[in-house]
Amino acid sequence: GLWRLDSSMKSIQTTASGNGVSDDTPFLQADLNQLAKSTEPTRLWLPRGVYRIRRPLTFRAPAVATEIDGDYSAITPGILGKAVPGALASLLRLSVPAGAGPFKLTRLTLNGSGLPTKTFIAQAGIEVTGGSSSTMVLENVLAYLCQVGYAMFRCDGFSARRCRATECERAGWALSGGVWAAPLRVDECSATDCDADGLWCA
Repeated sequence: GLWRLDSSMKSIQTTASGNGVSDDTPFLQADLNQLAKSTEPTRLWLPRGVYRIRRPLTFRAPAVATEIDGDYSAITPGILGKAVPGALASLLRLSVPAGAGPFKLTRLTLNGSGLPTKTFIAQAGIEVTGGSSSTMVLENVLAYLCQVGYAMFRCDGFSARRCRATECERAGWALSGGVWAAPLRVDECSATDCDADGLWCA
């Protein structure tokens, strides 16, 4: 079964507004930096809302168990001026070193357009690099209107469950690299209405 964090974890709430208007980039990044420095099992909670960003958010998993719980919130571009396809390299970048503790990302929508029309501002909804002997889980994550929904590099040992890629321009899932010492497990996941590939592997 998939690893689940227990209720005894330390919980911190984002300092970002999630009001769908403000630039939440610096606040979300500060929260992720704090989570990355955790020395005890910690969960970052994003109360339900729309979080607009102007540059990719980055997180490096620490040696202890961590979780990001989006509570079905959306992260989406908040680019100033005319929106240009591909202007934002990604919405969220996760780096998982070999010694990282268990990690879980759950209940989050990554909307790569941020506009009513298909603009594909984000090149990737989520980029994940690396793998760990600990359990790594993506669960109930939606990548929507991105050029690539999930870009996963060398992600040995990851589990994705009930994750969806919808209306992505190039590929819903792009998987590459890895020694495959532990399998990448994909359960109840989908890629629908993508303009090119649902699943692309190298």
